[in-house]
Amino acid sequence: MGKRLKVGGFEFKLSVAVLVIGILLVDQVSKFWALDHFNSETRSNVLGLVDLTIYRNSGASHGLLAGYPYLLLPLEIVGVVVVFYLANRTESCFLSLALGLIAGGGLGNLADRIIHSHGFGVSGRVVDWISLPGSRTVFNLADVAIQIGVGAVVVGMAVSFFKGGRVFTENTTRKSGLDAKLP
Repeated sequence: MGKRLKVGGFEFKLSVAVLVIGILLVDQVSKFWALDHFNSETRSNVLGLVDLTIYRNSGASHGLLAGYPYLLLPLEIVGVVVVFYLANRTESCFLSLALGLIAGGGLGNLADRIIHSHGFGVSGRVVDWISLPGSRTVFNLADVAIQIGVGAVVVGMAVSFFKGGRVFTENTTRKSGLDAKLP
């Protein structure tokens, strides 16, 4: 899948590293822009498609684990590290980029939680600023990257699962009990 980058004892796929850093930067710039232009008291509608407002989310997606920063922060750190590791280990270009989207979005929200906290991650909140008209859900560009990445992983798994040309070997048929049904 292209070039690799060595940093210390670690080796990364250049495309994954660029994608993760790019998502982090775009997400953080967009959040600072939103903080400068909007507030939590009002919603600005753009072409009837999206509402822009500020909401500080202390939880994960949809407020999950809100009020548990000591549990949420370590889970986010471990999640970002594991997904980034997997993105750099897989041979599939599609899966690498899908996992890179998830890692970049996770890193964007993790950075937010640390930047907007009082102490390391304690009471850190993610800046959400995009909403669909009529919806109570507010999200940010990091969340969009995570959702697209998860969707791409699911699609990739489904395509891989349903690919034609699967051949049953003697071992798989015996283990599954299919040997009695085969001629």
